[in-house]
Amino acid sequence: MTTQVNIKLDDKFKMLADRLARQLGFSLSSILRAYLMHFVRTGRIEFALDHSKDTPDNLTGKKLEKILLSEGEDSNFAKEMGDDYDAMLDDERKGLLIEYK
Repeated sequence: MTTQVNIKLDDKFKMLADRLARQLGFSLSSILRAYLMHFVRTGRIEFALDHSKDTPDNLTGKKLEKILLSEGEDSNFAKEMGDDYDAMLDDERKGLLIEYK
């Protein structure tokens, strides 16, 4: 038996996460499922920050903008997504992306 989990995300953040997952050859659901399996197995919340060229950790807003343009997206949309991605990275560095309850 399976169940569905709903997560509230900003629309743009979800779209970026989905694109990055696909660039790595995964669905966003499979990445979240693997993360939850690891959490249940270890009882730990871990994030690996691998800065190799094969991971999205070296992605910048400018690089994302270029990727979106190469995929045929509108230039205004690509720039907005790149700017939003950079803002998200800044929030991550400041520890603002995790909501504690």
